[in-house]
Amino acid sequence: MLVCLLVLASKHAAQSLLMYKICLSLPGHPH
Repeated sequence: MLVCLLVLASKHAAQSLLMYKICLSLPGHPH
């Protein structure tokens, strides 16, 4: 997802990783 990519591009590495895990946990998103 584009949102996931934007999150990964964030300067806040720790928060980005957490949000990325949330992205992966979203229904319909391949792991």
